[in-house]
Amino acid sequence: TYDLVFNSQTYSSIPVDISATDLANRLQSSSDFGYLNVTRIGDCSGYSYTIEWITNGGQKSPISITNTASILPAGTTVTPS
Repeated sequence: TYDLVFNSQTYSSIPVDISATDLANRLQSSSDFGYLNVTRIGDCSGYSYTIEWITNGGQKSPISITNTASILPAGTTVTPS
């Protein structure tokens, strides 16, 4: 799992293989995100998620990823881009 931080709010224990729908639901639980369209591509060796703001558009603060120590194998990277 990893944590995602946006606007000083932490979304904890996100599974590395979370579905696009589940990630959207988790993030939409905060008014900071608003309504989202999340897509996921890739397979178990590496997923990439794209977040599109449907509401609350405009310039956004960066998203950061923290607490990645429990992700296996060791040395796996999780990065926002």
